[in-house]
Amino acid sequence: MIWQVYRPMTMTLWPVMERPREKLLSSGAGQLSDAELLAVIIQNGRPGMTAVDMARNLLTRHGGLNGILTAPRADLCRQPGIGKGTFARFKAMQELTQR
Repeated sequence: MIWQVYRPMTMTLWPVMERPREKLLSSGAGQLSDAELLAVIIQNGRPGMTAVDMARNLLTRHGGLNGILTAPRADLCRQPGIGKGTFARFKAMQELTQR
């Protein structure tokens, strides 16, 4: 019996118009889901997870966008693939929306 190793599809293998950044540029931000918008901010996935997967996990764990934006740094940075840079981008986004 031949075993195949499951390898998740990276976003670079997705059709161009399904990638969040390209979709935003061609169709506008209003056409993206919350997870896709967060994926644009997250920028990169981690082994086994795309940025969209990571965004969906964050939305689920924190109860939506408001929960993510109000979560303490330690809580967000504890999650694999979310570091200081991503946290800083979230805080910058939060500040821009308040201005």
